[in-house]
Amino acid sequence: MGVNVRLTWIDTSYGEYDILQARLRELGARHVHDGLCPTCLYQVNMIKRLAADGIESELGVGDLRGGSTQMQAALASIKGPLRGAVDAVAAPNEPDLEPVSDWVTKTRAFEAELYSRVKSDPVLAPLGVVGPSLVRRESRAQLGNMSANLDYGNLHPYPGGSLPLANFDDERTIMSQVSGSKPLVITEVGYHADTNTDDPHRGVSESVNAAYSPRILLEAFRDGIKRTYFYQFADAFSDAQAASKHISNAENSFGLLRHDLTPRPSFIALRNLLRAVDGDSAPVASPGGLKVGVEGAPADMRQQLLRSADGTYSLVLWRQVSLWDRTNKRPLTAAPDRVDVVTGQPLSLAQRFDPVNSDTETGRWANPRRISVDLAGAPVVLRLTPAGVTASAAGPTAGASGVSASASGGVTHPGSTRSLRPASGKLVEHARKCVTRRKSSRSSGRARASAHRAGHRRGAGARRAQYRFKASGARACRRPSASCR
Repeated sequence: MGVNVRLTWIDTSYGEYDILQARLRELGARHVHDGLCPTCLYQVNMIKRLAADGIESELGVGDLRGGSTQMQAALASIKGPLRGAVDAVAAPNEPDLEPVSDWVTKTRAFEAELYSRVKSDPVLAPLGVVGPSLVRRESRAQLGNMSANLDYGNLHPYPGGSLPLANFDDERTIMSQVSGSKPLVITEVGYHADTNTDDPHRGVSESVNAAYSPRILLEAFRDGIKRTYFYQFADAFSDAQAASKHISNAENSFGLLRHDLTPRPSFIALRNLLRAVDGDSAPVASPGGLKVGVEGAPADMRQQLLRSADGTYSLVLWRQVSLWDRTNKRPLTAAPDRVDVVTGQPLSLAQRFDPVNSDTETGRWANPRRISVDLAGAPVVLRLTPAGVTASAAGPTAGASGVSASASGGVTHPGSTRSLRPASGKLVEHARKCVTRRKSSRSSGRARASAHRAGHRRGAGARRAQYRFKASGARACRRPSASCR
């Protein structure tokens, strides 16, 4: 799991580096996604600070207007001051929306050059190369197969008020026109909190998002997504600032943190999930196995069995059931279904965790053979300790919910400490250019292009201010009136 950050937006909430770093530790994410400005030393230094905390960066290395010059500057920075802090590089973000002529030819040329430069350089070669994300459905066929020049395909499967990743099969199918059979990453996904908008890209309430966000992560992990980045970590602007910049409430409310960097319920639920499944566990060389079954499971039930390095397991159960009526913009109630978890081998201990509602254990059984669980709309985690196994810890405790949380309180998804290198690697977004903020004249990246399949895409209508990097000198992004994207 990772989160999108904007570390060059120093005159927004993203300029509060100390608080952001503490919140990242608390959340337990070990990966961030950002666009790189090589001359913005404050961003470079923050990326290095995060790396010292075990948080790697996926960095974008250019857009179509900056082209090869921008790419080379970004790669030089990754080889130099950022060496060891980055685990992958990414092609231009949503190039089918860039205001350039012949975006297809330019995107193919950029990707081919990026892949060649990375893989021919002994320092850069271990990095994973992530392909371009695309907005318009027809763009995949227009761009065509680029699998020879990328390690990972790239999805932005925003649900738009619908079920978490209900659109995944469709998104994977159409993206295969670009990435072939290569594995996939999700570099942007999430829900905004504006429940009043009539835009095709609908939001959900904060309480519904608290149940939906862990399910996004679980659905993606279950379907083989190598990494999922939530858009975004924090709301950049206050309500008044957003209004003055003509940024919609929808566009400014995707954050797991509010503008004042206090957690939304979705942040807390994700944090609790990662703790409950022992996300800080070291990668497991052999998955092992456990004799366990689920009786009475409804058709919409999902399950995922995860193993920790100490030999314990986490059985995560959830249902792909709707909690939001996107048409009438109101919450729905999911009646609970009872299932029985039956063990086929002795367990010394079972612990229940409900990450959406609690940061502590909610049930405990000694030597269980059958555990009844009522499943509604939120995931349930059962930590299972086989007989003869001594767990390194009794599971998560009530962790620090404030910004003073220590690194030991942070956790990650099992295996997330491994890089996205093809056989061992790193990740990155695209670099852009820095100019004085101005109102955009085109549709936003968060709310543009008509939603397809009942709002699975970010919709048209909302707009946002644009932040671009200008091929720059030493003063890039240092003016109080300027900001970077």
